[in-house]
Amino acid sequence: ANEEILKQHKLNLEKEEKKISNLIDMRAEGEINKENYSKKVKNYQDSKNQIQSIINNLENGNKDLNQKVEDAFSFATNLKTKFKNGTPNEKKDILQNLGSNLFVEDRRLLVLLDLRLQPFEKYSQPLKQELARLEPLKITKHYNKVGTLVPTCSSRWT
Repeated sequence: ANEEILKQHKLNLEKEEKKISNLIDMRAEGEINKENYSKKVKNYQDSKNQIQSIINNLENGNKDLNQKVEDAFSFATNLKTKFKNGTPNEKKDILQNLGSNLFVEDRRLLVLLDLRLQPFEKYSQPLKQELARLEPLKITKHYNKVGTLVPTCSSRWT
């Protein structure tokens, strides 16, 4: 979706550049006077600069998001083995990077996750729903009051 928006803005940028080019041609042919030319070029140039700014923000935003995803993924990769085999200082660093407000409950260490991982949370529920849709249904056997076998289907995730 973001790529489609970026593509549309690039098309709009090309249109603005073409308008400026056409104005230059019109001015060269004497079709418009200097005042009208200056006003229109300024308007088109402002519009072009605004579109270019939007394009830059979209492109840089994607790079920033990709970098955040890469950083979070590299941190999460082999995290369990790093924690098991690490020194006490390495373990402390891992826990600090995971989040804050560490507390122990029922002899288990609980961590409130850092907000860096929060962008992935919005993708988890739709992904679970999609996986549930793709999983084969469990067919269980139930008997009705008469004693006849009635097959029923249920989702794996329910």
